[in-house]
Amino acid sequence: MKPNAFTLLEMLLVLSISLAMISLTIFPLTNSLSVFNEKLLLEEMKASIYYAQLYAITSSQDTTISFTPTDNKLSASTVNNTLFTVPLSPIIKLNQKKVENFRFSSLDGSINRFTTIHFTGTSKNYKLIFQIGKGRFRFEKD
Repeated sequence: MKPNAFTLLEMLLVLSISLAMISLTIFPLTNSLSVFNEKLLLEEMKASIYYAQLYAITSSQDTTISFTPTDNKLSASTVNNTLFTVPLSPIIKLNQKKVENFRFSSLDGSINRFTTIHFTGTSKNYKLIFQIGKGRFRFEKD
């Protein structure tokens, strides 16, 4: 036997410590990925709503955005065409009972009504609050 060699017991000890450290790192990483995906989808929804509002102003056509709970999606359209569809599942679920429609005015981008849309994510609950006046809206965590 060589005097400078590692024994089998020493190698197993090093491997078990390495495996424990790797497993402690990977499992929290999967939770972080789901939280990151939620935030990313919320930002995509926000950008899509801004796009629908800008499209209404620049094209001089009223734009309608719809939250459909049966399909769990956000979509925007004008009288002539569909602008986009953002599927929300499986990351976020709409908690509404009925389809919610909002219309952005072609004159100044203001919204036709105000309400709150509730969402359930994997880690938190969210609210999308539409306010009267110039089409303002914001996301909040419950």
